Amino acid sequence: MSPADRARIAELLQDESLSFREIARRCGYSDHTVRRIWREITHDPRPIRNNRGFQPSENTESHPSAAGAVAVASLIGLLIIAAWAFMRQMPPGSWE
Repeated sequence: MSPADRARIAELLQDESLSFREIARRCGYSDHTVRRIWREITHDPRPIRNNRGFQPSENTESHPSAAGAVAVASLIGLLIIAAWAFMRQMPPGSWE
């Protein structure tokens, strides 16, 4: 980013009627970049959230993953299909 672009973003940030997204659209940068510059200007100590660097918490046992739920659902589905196929091959009245 050039110093001129950064100065333009800083100038637009002075206008409180503009959103970060609108400023980003006008300057050709992402709203994430505009937020980062705003935080640098205002000396906001909070870190910017970055999903790409997301690290799960240490206690992941209480939150089952979606893959685990899919695996359990698939296993149950296969058992139901196997039971249906087994019952279908039996002659009528033999399982009563």
